[in-house]
Amino acid sequence: MSHKHQTVLNAFQYYVSTRPEEKTLMVPNGTEYEEINFQDLDLIINKYANYWNKQLENENLEKGNMIGYLSQSGPEYLYNIMALWKLGFKILFLSPRNSEPALIHLLEETKSCILIYDPQFSKTSKNVQSEIKSQYSQTFNIFQQPNSLKNEKIEHSAPNLKLNDDPEQIIGIVHSSGSTSFPKLVPISNRYLLVTDLKDKFDSILLSTAPLFHVYGLITIIRAILCPISVYAFPIVSGSIPLVNEVLNSLKQSNANVLYILSTTLEQIYKDHPDEINTLLKLKSIVFAGAPLAPNVGEQLFRSGVKLYNTYGTSEVGILMWNNPSSPDIPWNAMKFVIPESDIKWIERNDFIEGAKELVIKKESSNLASIKGNMENGDYRIGDLFLETPKGSGNYILLCRVDDTIVHATGEKTNPIPIEDTVRLNEFVKHAAVIGNNRTFNCLLIELDYESIKRTPLLDFTKSIFDSIHQANNECPSHSRIFDEMYST
Repeated sequence: MSHKHQTVLNAFQYYVSTRPEEKTLMVPNGTEYEEINFQDLDLIINKYANYWNKQLENENLEKGNMIGYLSQSGPEYLYNIMALWKLGFKILFLSPRNSEPALIHLLEETKSCILIYDPQFSKTSKNVQSEIKSQYSQTFNIFQQPNSLKNEKIEHSAPNLKLNDDPEQIIGIVHSSGSTSFPKLVPISNRYLLVTDLKDKFDSILLSTAPLFHVYGLITIIRAILCPISVYAFPIVSGSIPLVNEVLNSLKQSNANVLYILSTTLEQIYKDHPDEINTLLKLKSIVFAGAPLAPNVGEQLFRSGVKLYNTYGTSEVGILMWNNPSSPDIPWNAMKFVIPESDIKWIERNDFIEGAKELVIKKESSNLASIKGNMENGDYRIGDLFLETPKGSGNYILLCRVDDTIVHATGEKTNPIPIEDTVRLNEFVKHAAVIGNNRTFNCLLIELDYESIKRTPLLDFTKSIFDSIHQANNECPSHSRIFDEMYST
C-alpha cells in the first residue's frame, strides 16, 4: 500500500489532527471560491454525520449496512459520503444515468436498506421505492439529501466514530458495464482507494471535472485530500455537468495548475476555444481518462507544449497506467504501468494485430477491487488490447476491446447485446447492430426483414420498430439510449 494509513477515515483524521489549518478544498461560493482547511472540513462532515445519525435513528440500522446514494457530483456529495462512512455505513455509489430498472437491480443485489437522493431525483427515487416494496415485499425507505448544512446550527462535535482498521474492509460498491443490460457491481475497500498516488501532489491546486459517483472521480478526490500538500477544487457550475466555459472559468478563478478532465471536454476546448490553448499551456499537467483523446487533438496539443498525461484504469482495477514520454521516440499517448510488473501478465493476441497483447491483472495485485477473478486461477482478465510502442520500451498504446463493449468518448460504456436482442425480436427486423465507439452517442443500424415489410404499410412497421427501440431504451442507462434520429435502415 502506498499510503502509511490503513483506512480512508484514519488517514483523514490524522491530517485533521496534525494539519488542521492547512487548506485542502476549494468549493464554489456563488461565482467565487471559498477555501476549506482540514479542521473546517472535519466540522462540516461531523454536522452531516450528526444529521444522518438523527434521521436514521429509527431505521434499525447496524454498522456495515449498505446505503444507496443517488446524486449529482459536488461538495455536498463529499460531505455526505464521508459522514456516512464516519457512521460506519457502506455506500452504494449510484450513477444518475442509470435507468429505474437498473437502480432497482443494484439496490436489491447489494441488499441496500436505505436510499438517500438528491431532490432532483425525487420522482425516480419514489418510483424505485414503490417497485422494491411491491416486487420484494420488503421495507425500503428513502431520504432526501438536505440542503447545505454548513451554516446550520447542528452539533459539529465528532459522532461516536465507528472506525475500522482493516484495509480490506469493504466501504462501498461502484458499478461498471456488465454482461447483461444491468451494471456489474464492484465492491471497493480502503486498500483500493489508498493504493494509487496522484500524478501531481506537490504544491498543486487540482481542478477535477470527474463525477464522484465514478471511480475516476472518487479516487481523484480521496487521494487529493489525503495528499495534504495538494488542494482539490470543485468546478463552479450552474447545472449538474460542467460546461466547457465553466471549466475554463473555474481554472481562472481557482488558479488551478493541474486539471483532471474528461477527453471529450478537452476536445471541445481545442475545437471551440482555440484561444484558450494559452491557458492550457500554463498548467503543470492535464490528466485525462475515461476514453482515448482524439489522435489529431492529442498530437496537436502535445506538439504545442501542453503537458498531457493519459491515464488508464477500470472500476475493477483502479488506475494502472500513466503516460510518461521520455524521448521523441515515445508517442504522446503511450503509457507505462504505475503498478509492479509482477502484478500483471499478458496474453498474446496476434489474431487481432501483430504484437497485440491482452492485459491480465493477477489476483495478488493490491490494485484489484474486492471481486472474484474471471479466470480459473482467480486472475482478472480486463478485456483490453495493447501494443507495446516502441517494442521493448515498456510503453503501451491502448488499441481496443476484445469483446462487444462500446467505449464512448465520454468514458461511459455500453453493452450493445441487450439492445440488439430486444430490437431483433421485432418481426420487421432481420439484424440489428449498435455502434458508438469513441462517440458520445450510440447509433443503431437495422437490416429490415423484406418478406415482412413488403406487405405492411411504411408507417406501421416504422412505428413498430420505434416501439422496440423505446422498449430497449427503458432498460438502458441514459448514455446508452438510442435517440430516434440515431437509427438507420
